[in-house]
Amino acid sequence: MSLTYDDIAEQQAGLVRQLLPYLRAPLPDGQVILGLLPPPPPSEAVRIAVGPGPGEDHESMTVWEIPLRADARTEDLLGGDDVLALVRALHTGTQI
Repeated sequence: MSLTYDDIAEQQAGLVRQLLPYLRAPLPDGQVILGLLPPPPPSEAVRIAVGPGPGEDHESMTVWEIPLRADARTEDLLGGDDVLALVRALHTGTQI
């Protein structure tokens, strides 16, 4: 069974609802999540805008486009916890 665009849009909306409480919450490197939005259709992803906290210079803002599928061979879509873990991992830095 193939996912329709409505299925993808529903998952994107669900992710936004799940991640809204994390807006302005600090990430490991001091950056914060500034916004969440879906990319234009038919993309199977979600965009997360990350940058410095309130009152800071937003020249260094980054937007991550994270695919909703961890594995293209499956129908499984990432949930809010998965996406948040990916964003946190992107901002953790290299650990040796």
